Amino acid sequence: MKPYLEPPVETQPRADGRRAATLVEMIAVVAILAILAAALLPRLIKRIDTATRAQEAAHLAAIRDGLLLKVLRTATIPDYTTWQAAAADWSRLPVSQIATNGRRYARLYFRQTGPTPASLPYAQTNTGTTKPGNLRGIVVSTLAGDRFNAANCPAPAGGVLSDSDFNTLWNTPEGGRPTAGLWANWNGLGEDFLAQRIEYAPLFHHLILVNRDTNSPWFTINGSSEIAVPNNPGNNLGWDSYYLDSAIVALCDTNKTVETRLVLTRDLSFVFEKGYWRVEIMGLRTGNSAADDFADKAGSFLAAPWVSTAAKGADQQSAVVCMYSFMYTYTLWANQWPHFPSHGISSQVQVPEYLMLDAVAAPNKPLDSVTGAGGLLK
Repeated sequence: MKPYLEPPVETQPRADGRRAATLVEMIAVVAILAILAAALLPRLIKRIDTATRAQEAAHLAAIRDGLLLKVLRTATIPDYTTWQAAAADWSRLPVSQIATNGRRYARLYFRQTGPTPASLPYAQTNTGTTKPGNLRGIVVSTLAGDRFNAANCPAPAGGVLSDSDFNTLWNTPEGGRPTAGLWANWNGLGEDFLAQRIEYAPLFHHLILVNRDTNSPWFTINGSSEIAVPNNPGNNLGWDSYYLDSAIVALCDTNKTVETRLVLTRDLSFVFEKGYWRVEIMGLRTGNSAADDFADKAGSFLAAPWVSTAAKGADQQSAVVCMYSFMYTYTLWANQWPHFPSHGISSQVQVPEYLMLDAVAAPNKPLDSVTGAGGLLK
């Protein structure tokens, strides 16, 4: 007797004529989807992290630009207690979006210890300041990892850092993370750490004013009250200070009458002499006026009236040009001293230049201490 066998179950066709999926087929599809998800999800997350980092870098750049605009437009430099409001004023972002990033991590502002000017926040006055130094700030933002605390950050709320702690942040390469000092205890990755560096010192320009007159001229900064430029015997350096970019400098005469105005966009120096201001080479600190004396005498000579009985064949302009050419040539010659090398020849009388000079020297005026061994042939 044959055993009873149940007939196979046939898949019933759907009303639309297509065959319905079996449970095994559905499990296979789910498995394939799981494999694809496992392969693609890390890449998707990576792309999201990359986009988030790029967006945060753009926000930090906007904060930096806002802080720099605040400095230039208001002639003030914020401190770590006022940086959020200063950045919000000029970055068109609310303070809440300055204080925290898109992942709700606090952005921190650090500055270096011992800055010049020492009083921060800094507000420019008409007296300016000494040469700026250690005047740097840095905004730090993290996208993952522990939040900064006393165990992994020297100043968890932002503020003043020692030179070593600040330089650790400042010198951290792009895509890296700080690893020295307490920073080493932070558990975030380099891709989770962003730092926007801000250096304020380049915004200052050096202004030097020299007074060579007996009376004192005056100047103003951004419409301030007039400041006298004294005549200091010796180096004649009357004023030496640093001012922020775009400061308006007005140079006045001894009666406080404005002679010229300019916008300070680079290091500059001016000399007041014989009642007038003129631009000088930056850094001039000497009272030597030999070139000015020559220029004055040349100007007087050129302006002198003609003498009707003077011999023909020359004029004042030709005389000045000849004198200038002589002085220029003499300067080039003097700068090449000693003029004639020895060429490694031990006997002076065999040096070609010596033979040339000796040949043209008059019999009653042989080579001397200037033209001979102690001079040109030295």
